[in-house]
Amino acid sequence: MILSTFKPASSPALLVAFPLKKIPDAGICYDAGHVHAHFDDDYDFSFFKGKIDCIHLHDNHGEHDEHLLPGDGTLNWQNAMKGLKSSGYDGPLTLEIVYRKDYEAMDIEEFYKEGYRRGEWLSKIWEEL
Repeated sequence: MILSTFKPASSPALLVAFPLKKIPDAGICYDAGHVHAHFDDDYDFSFFKGKIDCIHLHDNHGEHDEHLLPGDGTLNWQNAMKGLKSSGYDGPLTLEIVYRKDYEAMDIEEFYKEGYRRGEWLSKIWEEL
């Protein structure tokens, strides 16, 4: 499993092209927050068709890996989910959220309840595509 992280010389595809071509069972973990912050949302879902085995869904403001609740940053979730679906991914929608300074005013139990609601929101987007 390869996790998309920082931008290589020109494209996210360069990061995994070698292993995906040389190892037939190799897969990738699509990380929506990494793609937004480090790749400026430039992600070739067609290149990874059938190779995305898991996902990490979280938001940010396009500069740092903030792990915000989906909808609290600037990621275009409609586009991200559309691209993900076009790749043939059919696994669980996994949130990767962090209870941190951005949410300190919120009780931790409320934070996770809100995280659940955001997961339901993403599921609805997914189902409507």
